Amino acid sequence: KKVRAADPTIPIVHYVCPSVWAWRPGRAPAMKPYVDHILCILPFEVKELARLGGPPGTYVGHRLAHDPGIISAAGAQAQPRDLSADHVKTLLVLPGSRRGEVRRLVGPFGETVSILRARGHRLRLLLPTVPHVADLVRSSVASWDEKPEIILDAERKWQAFGKADAALIASGTVSLELALAGVPMISCYRLD
Repeated sequence: KKVRAADPTIPIVHYVCPSVWAWRPGRAPAMKPYVDHILCILPFEVKELARLGGPPGTYVGHRLAHDPGIISAAGAQAQPRDLSADHVKTLLVLPGSRRGEVRRLVGPFGETVSILRARGHRLRLLLPTVPHVADLVRSSVASWDEKPEIILDAERKWQAFGKADAALIASGTVSLELALAGVPMISCYRLD
């Protein structure tokens, strides 16, 4: 609104369509006076914007859909799996990339792993993370009965995605990465 008020001749293009198709559809027509065009990452959003009376849109796709690591992981996921009861399952544990997320979720994730193990599940735990929270992650999982293998390297992260039977994750971008790779997941978020 401020840009439009300052200079109405400046074209305003919005990247990533707000989810007006999911909730508060009245936002679509409300955007029209302030946004000239929307670049949509989901293919159905262009038609939904038109149906709801919003600004025109163009489908541009999502960068993750073409990520080589995700494509490789999806290929590995497509291979036949050992589904026998005694097979050791690979569980990805992804507690987030922010310190607050890690602090809030590592405890409940550890409890979840303990419950699964108590119920007889044999698990291999892989925990891809990012360098700026790696020390916090290491200290936070130190009390777990079964220590996860901590992964910092991007290539090994995608390999882990390819091997995973399931994932326990903090809600965020990783949910889209896992969905594109074909990994079943439970997405969690815990507020302060």
